[in-house]
Amino acid sequence: QSISQRRDFSALRPFMEGSQGDAYLDRVFREAVREQIEIEIYVPLRGVVSRLLVNGWRHDDMEIQFKMNELRRRSQSKFRIPSDKESPSGWTSVSSVLNEGVGMSTLPCAKLRAIVDSAKEISRVYAEEQISGHETESKDELGADDFLPIFIYSVVQAEMERPCALCK
Repeated sequence: QSISQRRDFSALRPFMEGSQGDAYLDRVFREAVREQIEIEIYVPLRGVVSRLLVNGWRHDDMEIQFKMNELRRRSQSKFRIPSDKESPSGWTSVSSVLNEGVGMSTLPCAKLRAIVDSAKEISRVYAEEQISGHETESKDELGADDFLPIFIYSVVQAEMERPCALCK
């Protein structure tokens, strides 16, 4: 839940106490200020900005939508995801985080938070599926060479409308 929509901050207290409390508190304040600035400045201008972005990137969006529709039919291996890193779930929860957070959010900070959350979801799903696959002998982390194809696959599967206009 975004900071501006919170009314009860008691859940944050454990994070603010201890050795990392100041760093966490600083991060919370920075996020709150960023979000409030976006609410005060970006939201009133959103209609104009959105119209310019949608019109300015219309042809690029049409082209990328065509390409993404074609790529959506491809398997994980076609994205060069190693077979031992492929997800039985098809990374659907990651695609959902991207679709809901990037595709349906208004504020740029919410879109950025969704991208970060999707990266965390990739790690979570990978760890969960690795444990359920009983691969206890090799508890390796995802490296960038494994992460990036998974992320690209998830973006393609997210079915976001106007991806170019959303991310500019």
